[in-house]
Amino acid sequence: MKQEKLIVGLIITAVGLFILFFGYQKIQPDTIETGIKSLNEFSKSIGGEEIPEFYKKDKSDAIILLILGSIALITGLWFILKSGKQSN
Repeated sequence: MKQEKLIVGLIITAVGLFILFFGYQKIQPDTIETGIKSLNEFSKSIGGEEIPEFYKKDKSDAIILLILGSIALITGLWFILKSGKQSN
């Protein structure tokens, strides 16, 4: 029983880290956002006015992945810690 909890905990922890990695990648700005930001900074330095925000990336799926990855990571660590305790 102890060994099974450890294996399940390791698998869930690995899956949690994998999901966290993809959530982190999705929340990072892409090339369009980076280009718009630099263009906006250039416009502010030349004319003092900002360009209206016309491109906004939806980050709700990235936030969901980060939450699910965190839950899986905590659950996996809980299984690992429970497997280390002696059960008689």
